[in-house]
Amino acid sequence: GLRVASVVVIDVLTGGIVVMASYPTFDPNEVSFKADHQKWTEVARHRDHPLENRALRGQYPPGSTFKVVTALAGLENGVITPHERMTCPGGYTFGRRRFRCWKSHGGGIHLHEALKQSCDVYFYETVKRVGIDRLAVTCRELGLGQIYDLGLAGQKQGIVPDTAWKRARFGQPWYAGETISCGIGQGYVSTTPLQLAVMTARIATGTAVVPR
Repeated sequence: GLRVASVVVIDVLTGGIVVMASYPTFDPNEVSFKADHQKWTEVARHRDHPLENRALRGQYPPGSTFKVVTALAGLENGVITPHERMTCPGGYTFGRRRFRCWKSHGGGIHLHEALKQSCDVYFYETVKRVGIDRLAVTCRELGLGQIYDLGLAGQKQGIVPDTAWKRARFGQPWYAGETISCGIGQGYVSTTPLQLAVMTARIATGTAVVPR
């Protein structure tokens, strides 16, 4: 069954956070004031870390939720159009590597269909055209890689990778093959549930929604 999860619900018009939940949770009455030592030990040592606020601090690969970012970066930079059809034979070859799609989508597939069917190959090709540095610009416009002034401590920043980030972090150049997996929200890309809620709100409204 479900072991760990987080949910963030945001009002796209005001930026107001309606729900921010992290699971598993704990009863604060048992571990504050005169804390029950046994209860505190159970919570503190639990394998799923209920004291961790995953909504703010959980850093995860966004996976297919990120494909809208890649799509927007492609459109903003003029390297794709909504109507261009790309072929998806079930995989994508770049250099010596082959990146798999979760299924073969047969003939040509355009942007709307690629999003609807979550076609990996479409977004591999799109991100190859965009490049990692231009993708990172779109990420930041959508609120990824940021900490928000919410009066809530302990937020994590996640990772919006680009050539400068990799040089600073690893002292190495960015390799073109690393861009491909980033296009479907894998590789070095890392986000928090709060950031994904902001990203989605900004795409839904076309405005720079700020959470509060």
